[in-house]
Amino acid sequence: MRFYALGRPWRIAIIACLTFLCLVSFNLTLSRNFHSSPADINLFSSVQRSDRLLTQELLHILEDDVRRHYDQNTLDLSEIKPYAQKFTALWNMHLQRNDLSSDDSLKQTISNIGSILYPWLTAGSSNSFMDFLESTFTRERGIVITSGRQQFRLCLHLVYSLRTILNTDLPIEIMYGGDDDLTVQERNLLANAGHDIRFVDVKKILVDPDNLIELPGSFAIKTFSMLVSSFRQVLLIDADGVFLQDPKVIFENKQYKDTGTLFFHDRIFSGTTDEAIALAKKWLKNTKYYNEIIKDSLFFDRKTGHEMESGVVLIDKLRTLSGLLLTCHMNLKRQREQVTTPHFYGDKETFWLGYGMSETRFQFTEGYAGGIGRYRINSTTHICTLQLLHFDESRDPLWINNSLLDFKLANDDVYARFEAWDYGAEPSSWTPDDDCGYPNEYQYGTPTRNITPVNTEIKGLLDKMTHLAKELDLKAVELGLISINHKQVD
Repeated sequence: MRFYALGRPWRIAIIACLTFLCLVSFNLTLSRNFHSSPADINLFSSVQRSDRLLTQELLHILEDDVRRHYDQNTLDLSEIKPYAQKFTALWNMHLQRNDLSSDDSLKQTISNIGSILYPWLTAGSSNSFMDFLESTFTRERGIVITSGRQQFRLCLHLVYSLRTILNTDLPIEIMYGGDDDLTVQERNLLANAGHDIRFVDVKKILVDPDNLIELPGSFAIKTFSMLVSSFRQVLLIDADGVFLQDPKVIFENKQYKDTGTLFFHDRIFSGTTDEAIALAKKWLKNTKYYNEIIKDSLFFDRKTGHEMESGVVLIDKLRTLSGLLLTCHMNLKRQREQVTTPHFYGDKETFWLGYGMSETRFQFTEGYAGGIGRYRINSTTHICTLQLLHFDESRDPLWINNSLLDFKLANDDVYARFEAWDYGAEPSSWTPDDDCGYPNEYQYGTPTRNITPVNTEIKGLLDKMTHLAKELDLKAVELGLISINHKQVD
């Protein structure tokens, strides 16, 4: 009996069963063969060859299910979770194909479902969802830095150190949200740092006629900037970041090559709330990587208030698109104001939660953030600092968060003294210490071991960067772009 000779109720029942079996089989195959070639994972293509009409019907049912049942106005992230997971499965099927540019029913379904789940991406544009992606991912890899006027001074320090001291040749895109966010004069001075520095007004790409995003949106602009940057492999660096090696080395990280992501842990500081843990568990419940996520998490053990440090984030957008899209969704105006920010600080936890909910693989580096700063008075076991220190796979210092300044929020001319560092392994701790100097400065360390003195090479590099930063300060003040509070140092 031919399939289409059956009555419609029977056809729907059979198709639904086949849809379920196809997706289950594909997910099992994908989890076993994440690095397999397109020829090794051919479930979808074999179904397509055997009955193209049946395949199109399966895809139509998937799309119809999302279109009929997903409420775009809901604030409950549990509602988008199953549909984001379907998008992940379809996107992974798409990646297994030899010709990603081919125009077919799978690609059209992905585009349609993407437009339903994430309408803000193409709102106000004539491009389809897939057209937008194909026109955006045009360069292989590079650095993205988000900078408004408030971050301009620190961005100057970062960009010039990358180009003139570390001599990295990675292309740089500096993202901002409108001319009021970063002026032409500020952009001109940044551009003088060296070659291949582009400026991207994110608001001109994400038109946002319905005000769903509302950029710059403080921390939120970071996730959207990663998405719309021209790089397939994108390294996000906060404006207050300080790299101690050429950032190119991070693309060779084994964990990144395995998963297409590299996330850094935050410092171990304070505990989280019961509400935040309950919410995170609710969102991650029954997801593929749930046990793996909570197994070594100090956040779920209530030992730290922040799991992730988003000062540096590395992702391959092509391999992990679904996770990034859901992360952006969590940073929409309503979501960040009413759902995420009341329980989590800024964009930090939205990365791993978005990836986890969408069942997109991700990887954290080993250990939590260490510290680098000046010795606490009469101590060899603790330092006073606001600077977090992260290490590479060989435990060599890789980058610092919180700028070269002693206290960046003071906007003064006092630069940090980098005398000693330590790895972020338990039981090292960060505790507020008013005796350190600033009201909200921390002491970092553990009584059971000494802090390691900064070696000559790193000390020389940081001294060189500090000297350059002071010269840039003078130039920016002379041009009337910044003002600096002068502080008498004892």
